[in-house]
Amino acid sequence: MNQHTKLFDLINTLNKQERKLVALNSKKDQWYLLFQHILDKYVLPKKTYNEEKIKNHFSKNSINKKATIVKNFSRIKIETNNKILEKLYPNFDKNSVQWKLILIEFLFEKKIFDWMEKEINELEKKLTGSEDFISKYKLLQWRNKFLFATNQKSNENILQNHKKQEHTISDLHKEIGLQKLKSEIEYLINQQIRLQNDDLKNQFDDLLGNDLLKIHPENLSKKARSYFHFIKS
Repeated sequence: MNQHTKLFDLINTLNKQERKLVALNSKKDQWYLLFQHILDKYVLPKKTYNEEKIKNHFSKNSINKKATIVKNFSRIKIETNNKILEKLYPNFDKNSVQWKLILIEFLFEKKIFDWMEKEINELEKKLTGSEDFISKYKLLQWRNKFLFATNQKSNENILQNHKKQEHTISDLHKEIGLQKLKSEIEYLINQQIRLQNDDLKNQFDDLLGNDLLKIHPENLSKKARSYFHFIKS
């Protein structure tokens, strides 16, 4: 990913409504001065992004706040990038898996694919060894969408990797289903329900009749097999 133009690429994708959200209660902030300058001088006129000219613009200005932008340019670029996302999505913990998935979707919609790939790779590492199967499943779906969108399905190595991921998605789908089924059954047991009520008995029977329990255990992942054998027991 081109870190040099990352901020410009982000600002360049914002629609009018999103720009208004970014501007809300921000016009006196340092990072907003940089945002507005890039928007007014490069994005709206559709000019080629030139970082040196931006630095020269702020260095020539005698106002202390603007001079500080040049002194701390790299940090303020990162801050501007983060503030834009905070303005657009104010109610999310930016360290959470949920936020990362939302960011990946946002980058996909904006067609910022190099940044999207970076976020996918980072979240993949974060979820390694995790039992958050639903997030893993969603992430693999976004990986597949990324491959299609960037026309990488024609590459043989990538195609093989995609097929491997499809098998992984299938395994995760079974794991998620069995995990949910196990939780529902454990809930009944933990509540010490004795199934004396016909409705409760029917509910329990429905759970045990789930199609996932008709799969041969050898066709399940190790984790899914543990859920399967628990339920069968």
